[in-house]
Amino acid sequence: MMFVNPTSSEFSSFKPIQKIKSPDSHSFNVVLSVAIVNWNTREMLVDALASIYVAPPDFPFEVIVVDNASGDGSAEAVAARYPQVILIANSNNAGYAEGNNQAIKAAQGAYILLLNSDVLLPAASLEKAVAFMEANTQ
Repeated sequence: MMFVNPTSSEFSSFKPIQKIKSPDSHSFNVVLSVAIVNWNTREMLVDALASIYVAPPDFPFEVIVVDNASGDGSAEAVAARYPQVILIANSNNAGYAEGNNQAIKAAQGAYILLLNSDVLLPAASLEKAVAFMEANTQ
């Protein structure tokens, strides 16, 4: 699991789709973007999504799934079970790094969480992670 603050100096050369504002300016409608890159891990992906939505955070968030041309019905399962998820279905396997780049470009959150499809999040973990990021801005 990795958090990315798109306003940090590490991303100074990153060209976002829209202008990124400081997370503490509260100009973001979405606090957290959860990005998951998937390739043929349908059941684990569905379980990971369930762990997010069974106890969703109490702030605005979005989930972006990038499916790298899975042959196991992953994209179809996400579309059917989680229509609220932003689904990017690639026609070929673009790879893990490019999948994350696609999700980051689509993300609207003040913070971005890169989450593997085999991770099950405990309740309140997203709130705790964002609270940590807010308390540790340096």
